[in-house]
Amino acid sequence: MALYTLTKQKFVLLSLMLVAVVLLWLLYLQSKMREQVLADYEVVLRSELVLRQGLLDDELGDSFRHAEFLFRTPPINGFIRALQNDGYDELERSTLAQWDQRLKTIFVAYLESNSSIVQIRYIGLADNGRELVRVDRRPEGITVVDTDGLQEKGHRDYFLAGTRLAPEQIYLSPITLNREQGKVDEPAWPTYRVVKPVYAPGQQLFGMVVVNFDARPLLEKLTAETELGQRSAAFLLNDRGDYLTHPIKDEAFRWEYGPTDTWFTDTSIGNQVMLTHMTPVYHRTMATRYQMLSQEVVFDQSTPPVVYRVVAGVQKSVIDAEVFRRQLLSAAVDITLGAVIYLLLFLYLRLSEKNRQEINLRAQLHALFQGTNNAILSTDVNGKVLSWNPAALALFNTEEDVIRDANAKTLLQFDENSDFSRADFLRVMAGLEHATLETRLVRKNAESIDVSLSLSPVIDGENHRSGVAMIFHDISAAKKLQHNLETLNERLQEHNAEMEKFIYSVSHDLKAPLVTIGSFTEKILTTCGDTLDEKNRHRLNRIIVNTQNMAEILNELLQLSRIVREDIQVAPCRLKTCVDIACEALHQQILESNASITTNDSEHEFVCNSKLLANCLQNLIANAIQYCDPSRDLRISVGLKFHEHVARVWVKDNGMGIERQYHEQIFKIFERLDIGEGNGVGLAIVKSIVEKHGGWIELDSEPGMGSTFTLCFPQGKGDDETTKNIDS
Repeated sequence: MALYTLTKQKFVLLSLMLVAVVLLWLLYLQSKMREQVLADYEVVLRSELVLRQGLLDDELGDSFRHAEFLFRTPPINGFIRALQNDGYDELERSTLAQWDQRLKTIFVAYLESNSSIVQIRYIGLADNGRELVRVDRRPEGITVVDTDGLQEKGHRDYFLAGTRLAPEQIYLSPITLNREQGKVDEPAWPTYRVVKPVYAPGQQLFGMVVVNFDARPLLEKLTAETELGQRSAAFLLNDRGDYLTHPIKDEAFRWEYGPTDTWFTDTSIGNQVMLTHMTPVYHRTMATRYQMLSQEVVFDQSTPPVVYRVVAGVQKSVIDAEVFRRQLLSAAVDITLGAVIYLLLFLYLRLSEKNRQEINLRAQLHALFQGTNNAILSTDVNGKVLSWNPAALALFNTEEDVIRDANAKTLLQFDENSDFSRADFLRVMAGLEHATLETRLVRKNAESIDVSLSLSPVIDGENHRSGVAMIFHDISAAKKLQHNLETLNERLQEHNAEMEKFIYSVSHDLKAPLVTIGSFTEKILTTCGDTLDEKNRHRLNRIIVNTQNMAEILNELLQLSRIVREDIQVAPCRLKTCVDIACEALHQQILESNASITTNDSEHEFVCNSKLLANCLQNLIANAIQYCDPSRDLRISVGLKFHEHVARVWVKDNGMGIERQYHEQIFKIFERLDIGEGNGVGLAIVKSIVEKHGGWIELDSEPGMGSTFTLCFPQGKGDDETTKNIDS
């Protein structure tokens, strides 16, 4: 027993140790929380960088595939063969003009089917890089530039880069603002070019295919809002640190108009520093502190490779807020865990105390057996007395020597006027189950006393009845008190009626303060709404919603109280009329739920209170709408049938259904399932109304099979009265 004992001194010591451990653990977690938050945000930011790197690789890779496709179209080499043979291609038997027209047709069709391409050109090496074919996407449509509009591009960077390419190489230009005649287009828009060299037979450079792409779709994808929201930032930089994208749109491509700040000057980060881990950065233009990561994107399919840098960050204030939130959550969890452990210790203390009490109880049982005023006898199966206590000697007015040899069957003498006779006693003695009864015994002095007699079989280890234990309790005084108890019970019923009136009064009087609270809250929200922050507006709206909910509960409590307190009148009514009243009250919910409601009987009359029946139907139809199955259309049917002078009104739906273990619970006031938004009063009202009619309610429901509520209203036999009262 000592193993299960916990003293109060040990309990206090263990409690202090628990508090110390919880505090130390909290301090440790608080110190590690910032590291964990930074690690979590690093995972998010790194995924954002990988996503943007993938977008950049995919878009630029598609650009290369477009250029390769155009390069491999037949007119590219047909042009060369025709120019080298006085304008006629003997291999394909086509003139230079024919190849020129075919190439223009291909370029036009390709622009029509690829909205990201704004210009396709075939530029020859001769005549200082003069354009041979050029097709532009302009506001008025796709345009083939005539011969007079073709330009010399030998001085452009992308042309010079194209002349240095080997036959299988390809060149990707930096992303810049588009220029015409050396000036930035207005309005400005970003572009990049893909150049594929064209070599004549003999590996002699003839010219190049140049495809201009509109970079806006790509940059818009790269600047799309991250899952971290507006309190994060993302940048796309070229190899010099110039901004290709910037949260402040005017900062992007400012370097195209003259010298300006770069990422490295804005953040005081060296040109060679890569933010491979979460790094605190102060951005001067944004005037904000961030935790940032960066990722270098090298597009090595281009010759030479093109390098970009993607940078993503989250504001330091967001990190701080998340650290604080997690610290609070961690503290709450740890304190709760500590409280649970403390509760277990407390229960262990109580168990130890209980064990000690059991030891004391065993010692006390003997004292109780000897000192109780109740007479106790134990006998064998034949009724021979085996043990007794002093109260038994006093009850039977005998001595130990006499009772030791006595038999209970002859020792007990029953009053002839008692409801329990000697023959009854012998039958109980022969039985095997516990019995408690009241009788009158006659003592030696012919005095009769009222006793309560309990007989219990004594079962041995082999489950055999080895005897009978008898306890006699003198209830003469209790009998005298019975009349007084009956009087007190009548008074208690009167007090219950007064309590019902009190509940009705309290529910009624609470409505006025609720209306005042709701009205003043709506007034504050109306007059001060623009000056309140979102949190306070939310709080005021919650006050309004909760006052409305409380008012609805009070109304239903008042209705329930009136049903319990007041008498009701019944008269012949038709089910269809009551259904129409209920549906009219639920018109909006029925429309919103697209519920179908049918009635199988509209002519037969039965006796009930039609107003209260309509209330019942309204509650049951509202419940069916609230707990409908979203996977199928809601179907509700209401019907009436008579069985053995009982009108049975049923409401059946094809909703979610109710598990059998909750069939009784849902009819109790304020009892409701964990789904839906009811307040647990509606079905209690339905039950009270039906019982007020002297009837009952039945429920047949299983999960997934819908529910059928049956309201049973007893109908009088041969009663010709059309109206009668039912007492409350």
